[in-house]
Amino acid sequence: MSEPRPDVRNSDIGRAYTELARITRRASIRARGSEAILSVVDQSLVDFVVQHEGCMAIDIARYLRLNRSTISRQLSGLLAAGLIRTVDGG
Repeated sequence: MSEPRPDVRNSDIGRAYTELARITRRASIRARGSEAILSVVDQSLVDFVVQHEGCMAIDIARYLRLNRSTISRQLSGLLAAGLIRTVDGG
């Protein structure tokens, strides 16, 4: 049997790392206590922002096929909680 190509292997490693990072973040949040647990929606938004650094609300809305105002409301809650931050231009 032949070994996988390096680009396929690196892609698999990248996906595994992303999933392990996501599991670690969730475990960390749960360890803080039940009042600090994020909703599935909030966790999904945080995951998206982490994976797409510098993204804007419109980028998330397009990706999730939701209205930008819906995403903005969700992001404002995450911003108030200190889980995300804004930067110049986005």
